[in-house]
Amino acid sequence: MKTIATHESPGTPSAEINIAKEHALLQEKLWIDSTLTQFDDVLRENYDKSLGDFSEAIIGHLATLTKAMRGAFFTVKGDEEDNKFLEATGGFACVPDAMAKKTFRMGEDLIGQVAKTKKVSYMDNLPIQNLTLNVAAGSLSAGSIIILPLVFNGEVYGVIELVFIQNLANKYQDLLPRIGNNIASMLQSIQNNIRTKKLLNETQEQAEALRAQEEELRQNLEELAATQDAMQTKQTEIEKMNYTLAKKEKVLEKALQEAQTKEAELANVNEQISTLHALVESSQDFIAYAHLDGRAIFINKGGRKLTGIALDADISKLNIKDFYPDTNFKNFKEKALPKLMKEGSVSSETRLKNLETGKIIEVSKAIFLIRDKETNEPKFIATITKDITDRKLQEMELVNANEELRTQEEELRQNLEELSATQDSLMKIKDELAAEAERSRILFETSRDAIVVMDKNGIFTDVNEAAVKIFGGIKKEQLLGKTPIDCSPETQSLHGGKTSEEVATQIMEATMKTGTYTHEWHFKKLNKEIFEAEVKLVSFELQGDPYMQFVVRDITDKKAKEREILKANEGLKNQKEELKQNLKELKTAQGSLVKLKDELAAEAERSRILFETSRDAIVVMDKNGIFTDVNEAAVKIFGGIKKEQLLGKTPMDCSPETQSLHGGKTSEEVATQIMEATMKTGTYTHEWHFKKLNKEIFEAEVKLVSFELQNEPYMQFVVRDITAHKQQIRDLETQLAECKATLKKQP
Repeated sequence: MKTIATHESPGTPSAEINIAKEHALLQEKLWIDSTLTQFDDVLRENYDKSLGDFSEAIIGHLATLTKAMRGAFFTVKGDEEDNKFLEATGGFACVPDAMAKKTFRMGEDLIGQVAKTKKVSYMDNLPIQNLTLNVAAGSLSAGSIIILPLVFNGEVYGVIELVFIQNLANKYQDLLPRIGNNIASMLQSIQNNIRTKKLLNETQEQAEALRAQEEELRQNLEELAATQDAMQTKQTEIEKMNYTLAKKEKVLEKALQEAQTKEAELANVNEQISTLHALVESSQDFIAYAHLDGRAIFINKGGRKLTGIALDADISKLNIKDFYPDTNFKNFKEKALPKLMKEGSVSSETRLKNLETGKIIEVSKAIFLIRDKETNEPKFIATITKDITDRKLQEMELVNANEELRTQEEELRQNLEELSATQDSLMKIKDELAAEAERSRILFETSRDAIVVMDKNGIFTDVNEAAVKIFGGIKKEQLLGKTPIDCSPETQSLHGGKTSEEVATQIMEATMKTGTYTHEWHFKKLNKEIFEAEVKLVSFELQGDPYMQFVVRDITDKKAKEREILKANEGLKNQKEELKQNLKELKTAQGSLVKLKDELAAEAERSRILFETSRDAIVVMDKNGIFTDVNEAAVKIFGGIKKEQLLGKTPMDCSPETQSLHGGKTSEEVATQIMEATMKTGTYTHEWHFKKLNKEIFEAEVKLVSFELQNEPYMQFVVRDITAHKQQIRDLETQLAECKATLKKQP
């Protein structure tokens, strides 16, 4: 018997069933997307409420949405990983305080286990009377139960339990995990507000400590001046006794003091940088700086977490405007930015948005300019921004409180004013440290002192030009990869004749314990020549790994001069020792700003490279609409080979005569209207038909930003080719229309 293959025609019952299934799946997907959007509105409406009210509102909405008969909302509490537990903070058809069990440890019962594994637990077809729900007429048997973990960025923030009379429909099983992610994101923000208050208090204490250190340094400098006056008097007496010897000694002493002064200045800069770096990286505040045109250069860990940016994410494509809701960015552009450029700093309360979730964040923002130390012209825009969402919530609660709380409201307002004054003072200190960091970066690059950075294994990972020179090299590669033992003789006469390896091991261990270590050492140049040096080691961490930095000074001549001075006048020994001790204390009181400034310079260089290699097409044009600068992506998107093919052109040169996306108006007419609107609002986003150099037309999304450069108006626009994206949308619309037409033809 021969088998005959058959094909179903579109009108057969089987084909119609398949079309109906596809339509049902499409409708379900649209329902899920619509429900998620509506739920996001619910989250935003309840964002400013307390944790308890937020929990009650969310569990109530979910129970109503899924037709659950009972629900409970559990929130993760505890700061340490080993001490975390879940506590009921909201309920539907139940009260947390009346629950049989209100708290669960991680891994305890089903609630704790779901939080521990971060996986949904769903049970259906429950035995009758196994789990009952009480009503006025008696009790009902539950048919199914779902326990949903609230997870965001791999971290669990809570658990939701919902009980149903019947089994839960599949669409709700698909919807609830996605809703859980959004709830977890909001819980993270609420918990961060609590931690922000704690961090603010710690920051104030650190500011007080910095002021105490400054006072101590001032006193040390006064003592040093007094010591120098005493030494000068003694020196005058010695000159009368032996003019020739005193004159020579005075010259040598002056050289020594200059060397020691420079060493103290560098040590001061180093410690300030170390302190500033630790403050910035440990702070939960949004600390960042950017180019004057708004392109992001650096955002600390706390800032990335606040705005939903991954710690390893590339921020070079981000702009200041990306972090603002539209209305708040307009206020920044029209009011705050002009004031900043005029006065150098500005503080205000505004709103930012989480780039991942779109959540609005109430913040207190201090913005200031970092100026070029040579020209004093503005070079960067920096900010220290604090999340004050919790404070705003308290203010709203106070406004809605009864008359008896008005006295407390006045006291809170006064406290907030004092807090603002403290914040301004701290911001001023951080501004000064940032300026000092910029100066220290330049000092590091041009330092005459040899500076070497090595990893935990003692391998040289970075050196400056002075280090190459002091070891008798020509280029850095001759030192990179070496160790201190490679650059030392076999033994150290300065350390009792012990081997260099033994002494180096002891010194590195001591440095890791105390943070700094200063000693003298015999080094060996690349040509085997031995020289005596003074070495200061500083330990620090970079991305979690231990590193050491040591500064090397060739003191061979210095030691010879010191021996001559000691031999000529033994009476000055005690005073010089006291001076050295004072200088050593000054070194200890200062931080390591050189490292942070080096990192800032590296970050700036990386940002510059990322801008030049951006995949987005960026074009800058003057007030006449003439292209004054383009990047490589712009050359590529317009089908060019080099920048000169676009420079000097205008948007009309790169557009067809009319724009079908704008009612068939001429490109020139629409462009004039858009440019006028951009100059008024600061930004403008629209779609546009462009024409490549080979006359090919493509559809693009364009974002314009207006700015001033040397008091002249300019515009920058970013172009993204959306031709393929638009075609996909049109194809989907065609398929949907075909499906609807097919369904209508069915009897």
